[in-house]
Amino acid sequence: MKKFLIFLLFNLVLTNCFAIWQIPTVAFKHNSFQHGYVSTHTSTLPAQIISKQQMIKNGAQNVQQALILAGLQVNDLGGDGTNLQISLRGFGDNAGQNTLLLLNGQPLTNPDLGVYDINQIPLAIINHISVLAGSAGVLYGDQAVGGIVNIVTRPLAKQRYAQAGYGSFNSMNLQGGLSNYLKNNLGWRLNLNQFNTDNYRDHNQLRNSHLDLAGNKIFKQGNINVEYQFDHQHLQYPGALTRSQVEESRQASENDTDFNLLNNQTLQTTYEQLITDNWQMNIAGLFSQMNGQGVLTNDYTNSRNEINLTPTVQGAWDYRSLEILPLFGLELNTGQYTFNSLSYDSKANQTIYSGFAQVTIPLFSKFTFISGLRYAYANNALHSFINNIAQQTHANNEAFITDLELSWQISPPMKLYLRRAGSYRFPKTDEDINTNTGKPLKTQAGYSYETGLIYQQARYNGLLSLYQLNLKNEITAIPIPNSSTTFAENQNLPPTTRTGFSLDGNYQLFKPLTLNLIYRYVNAYFSSGPDKGNRIPFVANNNVAVNVIYSFKKNLTFMLGAIYLGNKPFANDPEARSSLLGGYTLYNANVRYQHHKLIVNLQLNNITNKYYYAYAFDMYNGNQTSSYYYPAPGRNFMLNIALEL
Repeated sequence: MKKFLIFLLFNLVLTNCFAIWQIPTVAFKHNSFQHGYVSTHTSTLPAQIISKQQMIKNGAQNVQQALILAGLQVNDLGGDGTNLQISLRGFGDNAGQNTLLLLNGQPLTNPDLGVYDINQIPLAIINHISVLAGSAGVLYGDQAVGGIVNIVTRPLAKQRYAQAGYGSFNSMNLQGGLSNYLKNNLGWRLNLNQFNTDNYRDHNQLRNSHLDLAGNKIFKQGNINVEYQFDHQHLQYPGALTRSQVEESRQASENDTDFNLLNNQTLQTTYEQLITDNWQMNIAGLFSQMNGQGVLTNDYTNSRNEINLTPTVQGAWDYRSLEILPLFGLELNTGQYTFNSLSYDSKANQTIYSGFAQVTIPLFSKFTFISGLRYAYANNALHSFINNIAQQTHANNEAFITDLELSWQISPPMKLYLRRAGSYRFPKTDEDINTNTGKPLKTQAGYSYETGLIYQQARYNGLLSLYQLNLKNEITAIPIPNSSTTFAENQNLPPTTRTGFSLDGNYQLFKPLTLNLIYRYVNAYFSSGPDKGNRIPFVANNNVAVNVIYSFKKNLTFMLGAIYLGNKPFANDPEARSSLLGGYTLYNANVRYQHHKLIVNLQLNNITNKYYYAYAFDMYNGNQTSSYYYPAPGRNFMLNIALEL
């Protein structure tokens, strides 16, 4: 019998605190349409809302910093903030495929192992970031295993601004924007951003240009939203360093030739329409395209495109004394990826079809019951040439999962929730080659058992949540010690288990002073197989964030924060050959001053100049093990001056 964890949780937090916990509800009225994107999804799972105001007070300069300050573990695989994997619920090298990233509620997924660069989205156009830590496969589909992170852009309202910034490592930031909402219910936005930096290490220059265009039209009983984003990026790759190279110079580069040049564009559309007073239709579409070239030892070119289409219908139906809230949806996701170089050529395609349904039933005014299901089918095709040897794979995968959820409003400030939530992950196209069996991989499937208690009052609110995540056929790459052709093979692991809890709280000690505390614990280990008992590589058991915010009157705000990340195994080291990477504590500060429409913001990071590693991994060669490192930046600052016009 599967174990069902039932626990209580308690914590204290301020209403206008660092992270507000919300359980989404459903409302269907003519005036429910807003300037922007409206979520159609509901769950008992509380959403951690990182608001624009909270990001400003804490001095976040990009999405990565906003998530870290909110207590999330973000793996920076290159140390320069361009190759990030958000780890929810204890994932290491495969975190990017087990946390689903959304932009305005629409998935930013790829047919291959590449992940979307979240730091390309300027904070200036972000309204809030919503984090759901927990399995959410029924509503969100493939990859929503550890949870989801939804980046929501700002509503279209009258605004004009310009901003300039300068910081360490010759970092320069220029941006400006215009937006307006006209009397005919037509809104528009234009935002331009240019960010240049030499970064902490040699041969690691980054040049990034961003364009954002958005439009919105509200009708009597609906609206349509369109948003286009374009990024041009040039990045130099310094490469990983050996231990001796790090000791000689942390800022050194392993090479002076490797680089990447890419253009990435995303087009989103959302159409919402009230069918009746109680029924609403939503059609969401996303198209993304990437074209790149560069040098990774050899010259290469690559390209990617992705299309996602999700129509949904949700409503309210009165049955006797019950109000039943059903939701039905379909999802089509199709993508293509190509890579061409001297030693490796490939062309890959992935298509995923799925359908889902969910019903929400409020019971006796204090209880809410939710049940849902999803079926999904995937087709992978890969044609490749590795050292002039042709390989072809074709694979079909499917998944069927269900959810059961219950929430109880114990008292006005206190709510308890219980969940049994399914999840799945289909293999990426490039994971179906170099497998340990010589055959395509199976679908990763799992169930999460979760419970939590939310407590909210005027001066404090908080959350304590507990969970157990059981996975079957977890997909990851395992190093092969004695192979002369490849250093790792893609595998379906024996059953794995993750258990943990999180404690979030904010407290307003007195009017100008707010204290925020976040603690995450996860026990992520191999529960069976040849590495049984070993910790899952590159997962820290403990993650703590503490922030103190003091407001001097209304125009001056000071933040002092500390972030602790516990020790963790080297990435790519399931056999635990190396000693653990040590934990570390970082201290950050932010000062924000506003005078009328002028805003000055000074951010100080890693104040004590702590030496640590953004990423470190092992490579096996028989009985020999070699370790490689990506050093993280030392002490640095960023000064921004903004003017609202």
